[in-house]
Amino acid sequence: MSRPRIALLWLETTTPGSAPGHHLLGTRQRLEAGGYAVSVGRVIAEGKPGPKLPRIAKLSLRSLRTALRADVLIARWHPALLPSIVFWRVLRRRVVLLVQGPPGTAFVAHPILGRVPGIRTMYRINLRLASALAVPHVGIADSVAREADIPVSEIAILPNGHPLQPDVGEGSLGPELPARYVLFAGALAHWQGVDVMLEAIRSPAWPDGLTLVVIGDGADVDLVEAASGPRVRYLGRRSPAEVGEALRGAVCSLSPKVLTDVTSSGISPFKVLEAGTQSTAVVATRVPGQAEYVDKYACGLLIEPGDAEGLAHAVSKLHYDEELARELGRNGRAASQDFRWENHAAELSRLVDPRQSP
Repeated sequence: MSRPRIALLWLETTTPGSAPGHHLLGTRQRLEAGGYAVSVGRVIAEGKPGPKLPRIAKLSLRSLRTALRADVLIARWHPALLPSIVFWRVLRRRVVLLVQGPPGTAFVAHPILGRVPGIRTMYRINLRLASALAVPHVGIADSVAREADIPVSEIAILPNGHPLQPDVGEGSLGPELPARYVLFAGALAHWQGVDVMLEAIRSPAWPDGLTLVVIGDGADVDLVEAASGPRVRYLGRRSPAEVGEALRGAVCSLSPKVLTDVTSSGISPFKVLEAGTQSTAVVATRVPGQAEYVDKYACGLLIEPGDAEGLAHAVSKLHYDEELARELGRNGRAASQDFRWENHAAELSRLVDPRQSP
């Protein structure tokens, strides 16, 4: 039985260190563990930031050409995937969609989409045309099933692996890091809890001499830059290797996500997983996806979404109880082995080729 030829399509920018970037690299690793080799020519993605519409148009055209020399398309779900999906299905190719969040969150990230006539019908068709759907969390499966009007039993739960961290070179970040700090590294968006962190550092419970180091970029960058001072140090965009270095020296990593349409159905706990690979404890909010992980593996402290005072107290606890912080970090390190991408290679292989035995 010959193995199908696979192509990968990611319409979001796969900048190193971003969630789409992690997801693309991890999916390739998972396929390789399952015995599939995806040639560079069949990886349809763009790793550099740039204008959205030209990027999407270019990648979509590449996907149409690639459909003539591949059997299966694996794509990270995006509202603009519909032309590619239709073309691949007309050619009787198999399409596997990896849906990373509730489809309606596209309107949160891109509000203008919600005003396009017929757009909701289009992205429902997008989901229904897929040969197979996979999501990282059961809450997302429920949301997708309602949106696409399909049985939830037809959606595969395929947990994401931990972000891949390359080895860190000598002295890349050292001089820029304070003596004692906590770290937030990620997209600076409202649902990430940026305003909650900035409120927490003003609390009397926040330890003296402890700096909040922020790495990333996004819509709320102005808030971070305006708060920069003795308690906040903003380092901008950094490489995954530099993020790994910063994590290793941090008292803890923060994931203070708030409950919104983006997070309420469940998320991939990338920040929690990433901290675990570096033996660093986390302070995270009780948001589906990351809360279960922290509870199960005892790798951090949980607070309620939006609770700035609770965040300050949790950070203080880890700052003053170094043994607790080390213990939680060790637990996170051990747990990260359960979330290696290759652990779920067989499940992805069956979505790619249903002829394989379970």
